[in-house]
Amino acid sequence: MRLRAPDLGVEAELRPGMVLGRLSSVDLCLPDSSVSRRHARVEEREDGWWLVDLGSSNGLRLRGRRVEACPLRPGTRLHLGAVLLEVEGPPEGSPPLREVSEPASGPRPAHRQEAPAAEEDPGARRAAAIAEERRAFLREARRPQRSAWLGDLGQQPFSIQLLVLVAGLAFLTGVALLVRWLAHALAAT
Repeated sequence: MRLRAPDLGVEAELRPGMVLGRLSSVDLCLPDSSVSRRHARVEEREDGWWLVDLGSSNGLRLRGRRVEACPLRPGTRLHLGAVLLEVEGPPEGSPPLREVSEPASGPRPAHRQEAPAAEEDPGARRAAAIAEERRAFLREARRPQRSAWLGDLGQQPFSIQLLVLVAGLAFLTGVALLVRWLAHALAAT
């Protein structure tokens, strides 16, 4: 199976431990500002291939929902930040495409109600699913974004988190002391 980012024109064969990210030193480089330097890792588990988030700022999104990990199956489409990733490969144990597209039996009985064309045509179903996925992505993209000054503070090392907490407390203490000093100065005049 292969991972492909069609918008960026990059692809790679799946292998255990493969790292995806913005750095040129990772296994699959996705040069996009919405992708973290080391965004996700491919793992081979008992039930197949998985893509696991490495604590990235913009995360993994599957059908518009943020997930920590997702199974990689042929046809899976997901987003790393704003980058669309597609998993390609033949489904395990599937017959060749020619056999799938031919009817399994003869003509349908006349008493059976005809299904809409979109339900019969796998291409139309796939196109509808892709359109819905893009709409979900656009809805998510319109949401207000967090400040990128410190990125996601939860991704920072504990020492940085502690430093931010201490700096915040020192700032609030300074503001309180300044207000007291101003109140005292105004009362003395």
